[in-house]
Amino acid sequence: RGLTALPQPESQRTDLREQRFTLEGDAELSVRTGLASGVTLRVDAIPDRPPEISFASPPEVNARGTFNLAYRGRDDYGIAAAEAILEKGDGFRGKRTLVPAPQVPLAVPSGEGDAETRAPVDLTNHPWAGARVKLSLLARDEADQEGRSDTIDFTLPQRPFTKPLAKALVEQRRKLVLDPDDRKRVQTALDA
Repeated sequence: RGLTALPQPESQRTDLREQRFTLEGDAELSVRTGLASGVTLRVDAIPDRPPEISFASPPEVNARGTFNLAYRGRDDYGIAAAEAILEKGDGFRGKRTLVPAPQVPLAVPSGEGDAETRAPVDLTNHPWAGARVKLSLLARDEADQEGRSDTIDFTLPQRPFTKPLAKALVEQRRKLVLDPDDRKRVQTALDA
């Protein structure tokens, strides 16, 4: 009960009898041999829940254009990987981009969810720097189950520019990268 037999392995030894099962819930397993009395083993299945991850506080922007993410995560058997997911925010018409969203792997949260994990993130050299994005956190466990945080609107910080021309060029590059189908506005700005 609670066990489903799997096919026999192909390379089975002749002096050993092996059987494999999939556990579908609580089960009882009885083992009997011709020489000894039977032994019963009761197995209680504990379902694996998906991981949980959440922002501990809003992202903190530093003076140099980097930012810190503070987050908490938990899983009943441990989180295997965590990352920040960035998607284009409101204000961009097309779905296509010339440069994919930045990849932001995060340190795996430790503890049972009460401990706060902080991760410094530097995207100042990425073409998306300065863009309005939707930011969420994703945690994955060993069973490939995923947990996702709430999504927040966030403006990626960019390196502070003191020269107006350099700042304008970077802004136009970002507009072209994130909305290449609306390049006429960028062309007009560059012509000006």
